[in-house]
Amino acid sequence: MVVDSELTLPQLRSLDPQTLSSDDANPVIVRWGDVPERLSEELPIAPITRWGESCLLRIPDAGNYLVTANSVTIEKHNHASLDDVEAYLLGTVLATVAHLRGLVPLHVSAVLSPMGAIAFTGESGAGKSTMAAHIHHKTGWPLISDDVSALYVTETGVALESGVLTVKLWKDALASLDRSSEGLKRDAERMDKFHAIDAEKFVVGRYPLKSLVFLQWGDEDCVTAITGRQALEIAIASVYRPELVNLCRNRERVVANAIALARSVDVKKVTRRKGVPVTEGILNSLKAVDFTDVISPDAKADA
Repeated sequence: MVVDSELTLPQLRSLDPQTLSSDDANPVIVRWGDVPERLSEELPIAPITRWGESCLLRIPDAGNYLVTANSVTIEKHNHASLDDVEAYLLGTVLATVAHLRGLVPLHVSAVLSPMGAIAFTGESGAGKSTMAAHIHHKTGWPLISDDVSALYVTETGVALESGVLTVKLWKDALASLDRSSEGLKRDAERMDKFHAIDAEKFVVGRYPLKSLVFLQWGDEDCVTAITGRQALEIAIASVYRPELVNLCRNRERVVANAIALARSVDVKKVTRRKGVPVTEGILNSLKAVDFTDVISPDAKADA
């Protein structure tokens, strides 16, 4: 999606209007404005509601967002910071726009390897961002996304579209990369997680998806190849904000894209032990999923 915003949004790559293609002719218009407290007297007060073609998101820490397939109107709460307003806009709000447009946003951290895109998924705290950041650090492979990435079905399989140019890492993950949290933005919901705008680490575009890796914590380190129905379930579970699928009437496209992913992509489940030092755990996981055979031992580390 192309975004035409009154907010500066350094987390997105700027575009020259003269270079836009016909596919970009319908940007999402983001503006400040008045937002109703409710969309209809018949709807209960809830964090996200829909009436007709509009969705209303009420975020206590940020503001109210009135969302359609083509626009976002933001009414900021007086106590909220611009950082928090932008964080929710670039996550849940634009994911809502994507669903309303019939796109399929995935909650993944992904890198672009010589084989194609490798995406990591899993529940919050499973280590998606840490895994992608360490692979980038070790290999120099660029990041595709660290939060939301749209999934497309192509003639040859499925592909990932690049996302916001921000890396989100826990404090211990930053330390394992010899990086300080000083000067970074704190996460709006998790005080020990930080955001870094790292545009130089990302590529922009659409890339064939080679592998989807589901990360989870367990009692031992192991990897399991996943096929069939389980692969489909992981693909569907990877959709960003699953509750938006029905709300935005996007079930048909989500299921179709998930089926295409399960049929054409190498899906794995990686179980890792908690309490293992971050660097050691990442290395064990890379060995388990056979990525080390394409990682040059003398690959230049990119801090």
